[in-house]
Order: sequence, then C-alpha cells, then structure tokens
Amino acid sequence: MTRISAGFPCVPQQHRISTHPLRLLFRTCLATGWDDFIIWVHLFYSGIYSPLSTVQHSHQPAQANLAMPSATRPEDAIEVVASEQVWEETDNDELVFDHIRVILRQGSRYLFARQQDRYAPIDATKLDLEEIPDTFLYAQIPAGWTRAPDPLPADSYIKQPNLLEYGETSNCCTVLLQEAEIYEVLRQHPHPNIARYYGCVVENGRFRGICLQRYSTTLKQRVGRHVKAKDEREPALSETEKRRLVQGIRDGVAHLHLLGLVHNDLNPSNVMVEDDAAIIIDFDSCRRQGEPMGMKGPTPGWGTYTEYANEESDVRNLDQIERYLLG
Repeated sequence: MTRISAGFPCVPQQHRISTHPLRLLFRTCLATGWDDFIIWVHLFYSGIYSPLSTVQHSHQPAQANLAMPSATRPEDAIEVVASEQVWEETDNDELVFDHIRVILRQGSRYLFARQQDRYAPIDATKLDLEEIPDTFLYAQIPAGWTRAPDPLPADSYIKQPNLLEYGETSNCCTVLLQEAEIYEVLRQHPHPNIARYYGCVVENGRFRGICLQRYSTTLKQRVGRHVKAKDEREPALSETEKRRLVQGIRDGVAHLHLLGLVHNDLNPSNVMVEDDAAIIIDFDSCRRQGEPMGMKGPTPGWGTYTEYANEESDVRNLDQIERYLLG
C-alpha cells in the first residue's frame, strides 16, 4: 500500500507515488467521485503539483516576521496554518482516503494533528493536538551564506519552510536549505534569465526562509490570461516575443548546465515573464549533475521522474516548452 499526500481538496503529489499522473488523475476521481474532477483538472494543468510548498509561485510581498504570530491575535487562539489530504493506494491500484494532516498555530507554538473526516470543517477543539518541537521548526544557516538585507527589499517575497513535512523529515528547513545552497552558487554566478536571490532570512539566529525577487506573472499566466479573458489590454504574445522567451529560457538553462546544475522541473509555471524577459524560478528540485533526486521531481505532464539528475531532463522540457509556445 502506497501513501499519497495531497493538498486540499484532492491533489495527489506526483513525487510521492510511482505512477503516471494522468492515470492517477482518473483513478482518483473514480475512487472519490467526479465532483472533484474539475478542481483536479484545473490544478493539474495549472502546474500546481506541490501543495507543501506554501508560497512557491504566489510571490507575495515580503514581510519581516512571516513565521511569527500576529500581535493582534489572542495568544490562546488557535488557527489553521496548512492542511493536506493523505490517501492510500492499495495493492489493487485503488485510492482510499486515510486522513487529513493539519498544522495549527497558537501564539508562538506550532501544533500538528490528524483529522479522519474528509468533509468536516477543521475544528481544533475536536483534534488531538501535538506540539511540534523546535528541533523540527528551526535550523541555522552555514557560515558564510548570504543574509537577506534588513529591512527586506520592497520587491521581494519569502519562500518559507514547509511545516507539512512534520513526521516525514527531521527538520522542515532541510529541503529549503538545499534550495538556498543552489541559490548561493547562483549568486556567485548570476544570469539575467535566473531569479534574483537576496539571501536567507534569519531571525534570532534561526533560518526563516529564502528572500527572492518578486516577479508578477508566470509564463503560464501570461499565455492563459489572454486565451481566457481575450483581454485586449494584454494582447497575445507575438511570434517574435515567444521566440525571445524561449531563447531566454534556453540561455538560463545553458548557464545552469555550465555550472554543473540541472533544474529538473522546467515548466510554464516555473518561468516568470518580467519586462518581456523569461526568468527561471523554483530551484527546490535542482541538483548537481548525477546527484540523487530523492523525493523531488518534475511537475506532472512536464517530464518523468529520474533517479539521478540528468541534463537531458532539462533538454526535453525545453523542447516541450517551445512546443507549448510555438506549436
């Protein structure tokens, strides 16, 4: 039996199960009913595959204390921070709902709980709450790593650790620190088609997240908005603009490969469009050539999982993005 973690309401995570995502999509709807089908399809084709990354593509404005409780909230109040559904894949390839994982916050304390009812609203008073220890919540950055400026730049946002990894990893900062390590390399070797990294956010000696430049629009949004809204104020990309974007992505990827890095998750949701330039973002799947991929992998529909990082994965995705834009 295989366990699948899924963001609410029902989105299996591709990197936690070894099956084709389209097959998993239809089996999920067969198992749970077709009411979720439209939601699933929307999220699937929007490239939203990892609900555990809480701010991956939102590019929210920077805040100085993202992980700290609000000063106006009563200290004894409990709020839900994040949740995800967990499904079991049986030996017969059937999907069965198991429970909902919930992260809550009370003042400066973080709590974990499981809810068995899929449809009931999350009510902290009915949950068996477990306090999350500091050893999971916090980490220190290595000496010499870049610290984000204080105050944070106005054009920045913070990518934070994923608390829903509680019980699966020893520290929620592990994956994000791996990404920060990649950004430290890229900071020494910048490129105009790769996201700008300001440094690590550190409070009281503890790692809080990665500070990155905020960009306004993903490639998928730029293409999709015109198609859906027929907005004359934002006309469709011309052939010349599309080719310029494709070349920018190829230039950024070539730069990564020269540094011995493989992105491993190139897709239209991981490319931003800023001032008509393509900017590659989201390096949590990035590895050095030949390194094990572990649980990380490509977005469903944009590549297949490989055990080790290989430049050929990026090359295939580049070709797919070019077809996506140019047909």
